[in-house]
Amino acid sequence: MHNGLTATRNTLAAPWPQRDQHIMVTPYIFLHSLGVGFAWANMAQIAITLLAAFITWHLWRAPRRGTRLPATLCLAALATPFACLYDLSALAMALAAEGGSAFFWFWIFSSFYLFVSVAFISVGALCLAGLFWLLW
Repeated sequence: MHNGLTATRNTLAAPWPQRDQHIMVTPYIFLHSLGVGFAWANMAQIAITLLAAFITWHLWRAPRRGTRLPATLCLAALATPFACLYDLSALAMALAAEGGSAFFWFWIFSSFYLFVSVAFISVGALCLAGLFWLLW
């Protein structure tokens, strides 16, 4: 297990772009792709994780029920520094069951994400935040 954690840390700390970084959809990788250093990106990821936990707690206490699951899955992907594009399959199923424009935007995001990520910067966290905003 120690080797797996070391490999993951090395992937996250490596300069952008490296192998496996293109498929990650986290705020940490977004900031790292903009040139933010390891320590600052980690601190931002921790703050976003705490904010996502608070929003999730608030979301499940509210009387609204309609979009709780898709919104929670968006927040879960934003809360971890290790989320990849293929980890979002549960979110896709929840959005498909929910219907509406959010599923359409998720389809557009997942279709073009790798192109944008390979050619420019990692925009996965921005797309997930926008999707959460649509669901809120």
